[in-house]
Amino acid sequence: MVYLFLACLTLLGAWALIAQDWLREQQAQDAELAAHALANSEFLGNSLREANDLLNLFDLYAVSVPNASIQHFTPLASRTLSQRQRIAAVLLRDADDRVVGQVSGSRRMPHLPPLPTTPQDYARAHSSAGTIFHPPSRADDGRSFLAVERTLNASNGRRLGSALAFIGSDTLITYLRKVDTSAEDRLSLLDTQGNVVLQLTQGKPGAQTQFSALPPPDSDGTVSIRFEHAGKPYVAAIRPMREYGLLLAVSRPADVSSPDFLQTRQRLIAGALSLILLLGALAWLIQHEFRRQKSAHAAVARLNASLEERVHQRTGELEQFNREQVAFSYSISHDLRAPLRAINGFAHALREDSSSLLDTQGKDYVERIYRASLRMGELIDALLKLASISRSPLSLRKLDLGRMAEEIIDDLRKTKPDREVLFSHTGELHVEADEALMQNALANLIANAWKFTRDKHPARISLSGKVEPESVRLTLCDNGIGFDMAHARHLFQPFQQLHNQQTFGGTGIGLASARRIIERHGGQIEARSSPGEGACFSFTLPRRARVIRRRQAP
Repeated sequence: MVYLFLACLTLLGAWALIAQDWLREQQAQDAELAAHALANSEFLGNSLREANDLLNLFDLYAVSVPNASIQHFTPLASRTLSQRQRIAAVLLRDADDRVVGQVSGSRRMPHLPPLPTTPQDYARAHSSAGTIFHPPSRADDGRSFLAVERTLNASNGRRLGSALAFIGSDTLITYLRKVDTSAEDRLSLLDTQGNVVLQLTQGKPGAQTQFSALPPPDSDGTVSIRFEHAGKPYVAAIRPMREYGLLLAVSRPADVSSPDFLQTRQRLIAGALSLILLLGALAWLIQHEFRRQKSAHAAVARLNASLEERVHQRTGELEQFNREQVAFSYSISHDLRAPLRAINGFAHALREDSSSLLDTQGKDYVERIYRASLRMGELIDALLKLASISRSPLSLRKLDLGRMAEEIIDDLRKTKPDREVLFSHTGELHVEADEALMQNALANLIANAWKFTRDKHPARISLSGKVEPESVRLTLCDNGIGFDMAHARHLFQPFQQLHNQQTFGGTGIGLASARRIIERHGGQIEARSSPGEGACFSFTLPRRARVIRRRQAP
């Protein structure tokens, strides 16, 4: 729809520009024809006045020469006709209207047109001081002429005869070529009723143009009209020549236009078509892209539906896994603890009540069974605690880890008041986290540092914080025994210990719990150390709870 609208708008714009240019072309055409009509009317008027001047000379000769006769005018006509290029011939008639002399100009005039037999009413209407302007007439060879007649009277008033001056159409055609009119232009002389009495053209003569429209009778200047002839539109400029009873018209077909207009019209049409094609190609590309995106959206919708189904299935599996974990935890808590308590109880009873019945080796065996049962109980408790970390929900709040670390150090000092441990904390230590879980993680890390610095005097433990764009990087360092980085990949695995368990104790679950808690908060933990040079545990925590929630969203 947009393409059709733009295409129609383009066509309307091109049509408006062509119409505007066509209107300017018509105005220019009207002005050009009016100029031609004015120039031709002046030329024709000058030709008629030249004929009138020649006849005035004859009239003056008639009254100034005594005993003059009509035959005496032939030499005079011969001398004066060569000086007047617009006069084709002069015809002399006596008082009885018989031809007594004929003088042609520089060109031969073998055939005269029919002699004018002017009706009295026309002569009275178009005569001035004895001069009669006859309607155009045509000779046998096809040439047309305008005749101007003057009656010649002697000084005593006796009528000598008359002289006729003929103006040929060749003169007018020559002038048409000089004024550079179009080959389609036609010069027409009309009577007052619109009848064509003379028509000239530069090109091949065609059917005579019949004017179906005329200017108003009271028009004085040039009038532009449009009319139809033989089913074809024409445009004309008509100028009255009232003193001769004629109308001079310059006409041409309405479809004859200047090359500039035709070129402009072709360019506008070509430009409009090119723009429509360009818009069509653009519309096709947009439609193609729309269909491609629609297909992609459908594919994404199908994928989303599939993903939702898979997520739903995966959620069900996770829920089932959690239920199995809970069941497993209960199984460990109930099913394993019962025989473990029996083993521990019987070992204790055997050590207390039947010690005298056992030799040294037997006593050693009973002591080992007793310690192993206690160790097994510790491992079960640690395993249950690690499982509970993954299931417990997060309750986020603003925490001060510096203050929390001091409280953990104070509790440890109460267990070993004789130890000299120097603790310090610096930097940004405020985060948003779950208080219980973060207390667990920080306690495991500090307890690990406390344990492996027992042989240092004094022991040093430090906690520092550094602000990053969306997180806080916390680093806990000690000056303990350290470890070899070649075994660092086992450091955060459950029940993995890099040092002798009999020497330092522990279950190997503390660092694994700390890692799981930190990762649940959206952070990461890493360690670096060298044997004998202490260890540093560096972990990140988001500064704002929204970061944690975003990372938990998947």
